[in-house]
Amino acid sequence: MKSLRKLSAKPAPSARRFLLLLLAVVASAAACSKPGPLQLRPRHVILISVDTLRPDRMGIYGYERDTSPNIDRFFGERSIYRRTQSSAPCTRPAVFDFLSGSLMPDERSSEQAGEAQDSVTRTLAEILRDRGFRTAAFTTNQNFSPKRHGRGYEAYVNFEHLTSPEQKQGTAYQVTDRALEWLEEHREESSLHLWVHYFGPHRPFFPPEKVRRYSRTSVVDKALTDHDRKGQTRPQLQAASPKGAESAVASVMQRVPQMTGLSEGVQWHLRGDALSPAQVKHFRDSYDDDILFADEQVGRLLHKLEELRMVEQALIVFTSDHGEWLGEENVWHHCNSLHGRELHVPLLLSLNGHPLTSTIDPRLATSTLDILPTVLDLLDIEAPHAMDGGSIRKLKPRRATISFWRGTFAVTRGRFKLYRGEFKGLFDLANDPDETRDLSESLPDMAEKLGLELAEYADDLPALVQENRELIERLKSLGYL
Repeated sequence: MKSLRKLSAKPAPSARRFLLLLLAVVASAAACSKPGPLQLRPRHVILISVDTLRPDRMGIYGYERDTSPNIDRFFGERSIYRRTQSSAPCTRPAVFDFLSGSLMPDERSSEQAGEAQDSVTRTLAEILRDRGFRTAAFTTNQNFSPKRHGRGYEAYVNFEHLTSPEQKQGTAYQVTDRALEWLEEHREESSLHLWVHYFGPHRPFFPPEKVRRYSRTSVVDKALTDHDRKGQTRPQLQAASPKGAESAVASVMQRVPQMTGLSEGVQWHLRGDALSPAQVKHFRDSYDDDILFADEQVGRLLHKLEELRMVEQALIVFTSDHGEWLGEENVWHHCNSLHGRELHVPLLLSLNGHPLTSTIDPRLATSTLDILPTVLDLLDIEAPHAMDGGSIRKLKPRRATISFWRGTFAVTRGRFKLYRGEFKGLFDLANDPDETRDLSESLPDMAEKLGLELAEYADDLPALVQENRELIERLKSLGYL
């Protein structure tokens, strides 16, 4: 009779190896059968946009100042898209473009054309609402329209009164407070879409005293801010062109009075050389502190999402509508041109608490027009209409991006950028990021190649843009239609 000790003895080494191998196979199969966080469809879609935000003034994009600590911590290095352009340098069209995924007419042609086109496009909120999402938007910008930017949102609150620094600061708190209340109220819902837009570092540059780290309140600051808020002009100031006659923005700035209707003069923010070097530094410092204030509010929102454990089940997108001139080439503000300083914006993505992809090709060019196609791709929803962007997961690295503003198109592919329309030029962004040297004559083949790409985009523009007679005639005269 065998002893009990012998019956309970350990298996032979070969048997142990076989059992360990079998357990490993079973565990591997179980892991493969369970989708990872990047394979799961997000339950929630959170869109956060901050007005007038330049990525080169954010810590996560390499800025030496710690202006965006909450955003940096949340998204991390692997979530950064470094070559993102807006479709327009002005809020009203740029925001509606990324809400619709299409280059829309809006201010570019006529209000009538824009309203008519709305009937053939669907916005992010409309698409998600029809799929059972609860939708809400809490925004702050006087340029937003409930009939356009608020379409599809069951709850839409826009704080419009931003004529003073105090109102600008107060609305940022209100926007965040309302967003947090809505998230708490709907925390048990199966699918949520929330859009939050902050006025951010948009002028007037006047951050709250408690967050000022780089700037200090001064008599000059308050005087110029009050002057700007009252919409006054200084008759003694004349429009100044930036240095370099061939600069892409020069031809635009030469006609600033005509563009703005200020025949008596130009507001201070359009006249960089009206400010002393100390004042320029002060306003740039205030801009940075305004970013710090916006980051504080975004941080409150991100913390709430973490507290509610929504991050692991959400696609969270962070971006801006456009950039800003901060006194470079004696230019301030935006809505001036298609220069990189006005078009370059941040784009950060988090999918179920992880970066969208394990790595990001440094050559990858993205656009704010890609936001909606990316959302639909991740949710496996078919696009209801043609869009001018694409899903970021499927983009080719050196794809072209396009922008349009006041009669001029800009198409960028790789290092080259081509302007066609009221302003014309070809620029090598790698060697000339300030866009001062027109290479159209020295590189005619490249200009022709990008011109053909622009023609393809023009063919794909929504039908009502094509019907705008002025735009059509301009494109025909350029040989693109």
